[in-house]
Amino acid sequence: MENFQGQAFLPPRLGGDGTRVMEGHVSWITKMPLHDAIEDPGKFVCAILAEPEKFEGKRLCAVERVV
Repeated sequence: MENFQGQAFLPPRLGGDGTRVMEGHVSWITKMPLHDAIEDPGKFVCAILAEPEKFEGKRLCAVERVV
């Protein structure tokens, strides 16, 4: 999500109804995984470290929210 703030054409703006609006070249029904590189990884790493045998040898794709 950090990339959205660094690009002039990507940052969300506040819509008239109070929601955040992201304008771009995708359909309005496109689902996008949003990942906060600072806050999100610890949530997944902690779960893995709590039960390492459960995740050993597995590939994980983790994202907190898809909007």
